[in-house]
Amino acid sequence: MAVERCYATYSYHDYEESDNTLGKLYIAIQWLIVALWIYIATSGMDLSEMKAFPALASPKTSGTLSTLLFILAGVEVTAFSVFLGLLLYNRRKRTQLDTAPLTEKYQISENIRATQLMLPMVFTHFCCFMPSLIGLPFYMKFIDPTVDQRGYTAYLETINSSPFYCVLLPIVLFWRHKALRQNLRKVLRKNIVSPEEPLNQQQVRHFQLLEEIWNGPLP
Repeated sequence: MAVERCYATYSYHDYEESDNTLGKLYIAIQWLIVALWIYIATSGMDLSEMKAFPALASPKTSGTLSTLLFILAGVEVTAFSVFLGLLLYNRRKRTQLDTAPLTEKYQISENIRATQLMLPMVFTHFCCFMPSLIGLPFYMKFIDPTVDQRGYTAYLETINSSPFYCVLLPIVLFWRHKALRQNLRKVLRKNIVSPEEPLNQQQVRHFQLLEEIWNGPLP
């Protein structure tokens, strides 16, 4: 997402005219990176070794996994910093487009809106995954390089805060959505169990006709 937003900011002149080729390329690169990460993480792993589920760490793979997790931690910091920088840059850029075409002004406004929508997701992801991305390599390098599975399992379950992401993200997105937040407040302030209002003559006549049609002879 950070790369796509950087491209949208750089090519704000004609970004709306671009096709979906770039999006397909992003998807292909993402899957390639995931496949490469899994290959590196599992290469050299002894499948007969006892490991804590679902950890891949063992004395043979601890060094490689530590490096990969440190890289992912760097990616988290970089992505969060990039989104903050893009938001500030596009806001300043908007003040400099007094004589620019309407399409360019629109794209800059869309860049700001999209960045503001994504920033809470990135921040929540950062807060939920950074403890594991920093704590696990620290354990494997400095606390127990042999990765004893009993101590490693207890440590992993203690610092692993990534499951909170699934719970916190919907809450954060809902709270950031102003219209949904206002609707919730209206519902909470409203008396749901309201007294039944009497029907007027037109409504009474309507239901009488329906009853006569329902109970009448078949055609």
